[in-house]
Amino acid sequence: MTETIKVLIADDEQAVRHALKNGLKLSRLAKFDVAEAPTAHDVMTKINHQAIEVVLLDVRWPEGQIGITDLLAKIRGQFGQVADGGPAVIVMTAHRPPGDATLIGEAGGWGVEGYFDKREIRE
Repeated sequence: MTETIKVLIADDEQAVRHALKNGLKLSRLAKFDVAEAPTAHDVMTKINHQAIEVVLLDVRWPEGQIGITDLLAKIRGQFGQVADGGPAVIVMTAHRPPGDATLIGEAGGWGVEGYFDKREIRE
């Protein structure tokens, strides 16, 4: 029997959430139970109330919302690293040049498990 992986797609753009959710539904590698968070506040609420295992987290949030470094600090502070039972966090962006090495360095410094370019998403 295939294990279900609980994923939270955290992005302010509905089209991105929709494309990722549809892509995960089509996966033959695993079964995914997908939740969505359109605001940074919703990210913490969803993680608090659901057993989220993986967070696909947008790097850039609209003005007035918590920034990525503060949001990651809250996630790690409250839930710990993956080794401590916290969710795996994969950051995503469309606001960097493809292959931008600064994102690789920043993502490593943020303590995330990976990153990807949202421009690679296909519906």
